[in-house]
Amino acid sequence: MDERAFEALRQMRDQHSGLTLADFKQTLREQFFALLLDRDGALAAIPRMLPTDAAARTEAFAKIRRVVTAIGEPTGERAERLARIEKLFLAGEATESGAGQAS
Repeated sequence: MDERAFEALRQMRDQHSGLTLADFKQTLREQFFALLLDRDGALAAIPRMLPTDAAARTEAFAKIRRVVTAIGEPTGERAERLARIEKLFLAGEATESGAGQAS
């Protein structure tokens, strides 16, 4: 990871001052290893962990995008992964807009 991405992560941590640096690092490690051990399972779990509020999901994805693009616009496999994650974050919006509609 590039120092620009670390700076973006540091700024995010600063915005959530309830986390100590040690807790923040531990959370990042756990997420990293979850992705290493079972990438598809970890990605599939994302929609269930996201808030139901579309604005909150959009804000969360914007933070991810800020970290990923800190070193420049992603290309190739990185761009594909980011697009996949974006679809997961937006999946709840389709569910919300379809809620309450008659089948």
